[in-house]
Amino acid sequence: MTIQEMQRLRAAHPFEPFRLLTAEGKHYDVRHPENFTMTGNGRIIAIAMVDHVVTIDLLLVTGEIGRAQSELQSHHDLV
Repeated sequence: MTIQEMQRLRAAHPFEPFRLLTAEGKHYDVRHPENFTMTGNGRIIAIAMVDHVVTIDLLLVTGEIGRAQSELQSHHDLV
């Protein structure tokens, strides 16, 4: 993903929760824009989770899925 794509996701009005997918096969849900930030150059992103903060190199982010798709995926993960 690009810096511009990340900025677009965060700046969307109204904000739409999304899930970031990484090259490691992990995913991170961003439910509020306040829980997501980027360094000045945009290379590192930080996502505030319930009890910790995850930092990710943008080069390792392979994609994102929107709220409806991530809810379906979460349901599928539970089945």
